[in-house]
Amino acid sequence: MAEQAEQKDDAVDHGDDDLLSVLSQPVADSRDSELTWATNAPHLYDMFLRCSLPWPALTTAWLPDVENELCRIVFGTGTDKSEASQVVVAELTCDFDDSNRTSDAWKSWESDGLSSVSLFCKPLDGHSMPLRIVAEMHSPVDVNRVAPCPTKPSLLAAKLNSGTVRLYDYKAALDATQDSREMAGFVASLEDPGAENAEGFALAWSPVQSNVVASAGYDGRLSIWDVQAASQTCVCKPLRSVQAHRKPISDLCFMPQEPHRLATVSDDLRLNLWDLRASESSQSPSLSEEVSRSDVLSVDWSPHDAHLLATSGKDKLVFVWDLRSMKTPLSKLQGHEGDVDVVKWCPDQEAEGILASCSVDGVRIWNLNMQRADDDDDGQPPELMFMHTAHNACISDFAWGLMDKFLMCSASMDNTLQVWIPISEICDDETEGPQAKRPRL
Repeated sequence: MAEQAEQKDDAVDHGDDDLLSVLSQPVADSRDSELTWATNAPHLYDMFLRCSLPWPALTTAWLPDVENELCRIVFGTGTDKSEASQVVVAELTCDFDDSNRTSDAWKSWESDGLSSVSLFCKPLDGHSMPLRIVAEMHSPVDVNRVAPCPTKPSLLAAKLNSGTVRLYDYKAALDATQDSREMAGFVASLEDPGAENAEGFALAWSPVQSNVVASAGYDGRLSIWDVQAASQTCVCKPLRSVQAHRKPISDLCFMPQEPHRLATVSDDLRLNLWDLRASESSQSPSLSEEVSRSDVLSVDWSPHDAHLLATSGKDKLVFVWDLRSMKTPLSKLQGHEGDVDVVKWCPDQEAEGILASCSVDGVRIWNLNMQRADDDDDGQPPELMFMHTAHNACISDFAWGLMDKFLMCSASMDNTLQVWIPISEICDDETEGPQAKRPRL
């Protein structure tokens, strides 16, 4: 992309009214559209980094911040079985550099088998790349979902496509010898010896109880695990297992404000809420509502308002629900061109009402508080804030950064991992409060 961008003249200057139409141009259609995107990108991002991977990343997440460490990302890969899948931890070793806001600002690097191109960032002193691999841990099968422990960032949970949930300590993997590399960082497996494991993607760590992990699969069962017990026995039974849905469970999440409450969504079109304080014999949810006419693929609980949940699915829509009145959604966000595989609220406390979703057409950032002027008729939904269309294939997952309100990471079947920040003129104009800080990456 760096070479392609250099073949163009200086980037075309677009006014704010045209930015969404520029963002909506896909890069996969042709070489010309990729060149167009690369030329316009300096007007759309404060920072952009694309790292090419040997295999596609199926899932990604930011690790909680650790003092005296740079930002770290975890991702899980899928392969054709000629090589092992991996859980990989990478570190951003770059800083902002916006001294040149033209298409000539594209730069490229290659080192240790990785290649990357970037916009408005440069490697830190002593580093040859803007991103480096910290640890690689073996997985016997594809890694469908990863979740870092919120209180111990080195501890990771991974939902494999075999149905097993594996625990890894990536810092323990740093000391592995060549002979022990296959088991490097492995802590334990969460699997019920008395039940068959079911493939799936649903995995979440309790935001408060660092020893509690929830997982679910295509068999419709919800399991709650005690990580501390698992680390002592390598394999353990769940604390609790419930037949939560009649059809496959697609996703689950804990309520940030009350970690004993849990939400699940399924192909049975329903959103179910669970109270983990209920007796183990209880098999009934505290709330069960049909929230779509198609399979529901994702759910996320608002970190700002305990009454709000977002769901998305195969109907190409994102719904925001107020649990106090479930007859109709509070908001219906439309515009995606395919299944909306993931929806997530922005975790920043100054970003109330902001969430993002992804589909085959990229990542969209929405602002529920946003209103358009009466004469602003660009054909886009009024809540649409930003569209990230830099991937050349369907996006498998994305994650909000924990240090910066709009620091994002997205993974795609195009074998790239992308880290990006929308240009502040777009985002800060549409959010209340002070401008987002730009700390170290």
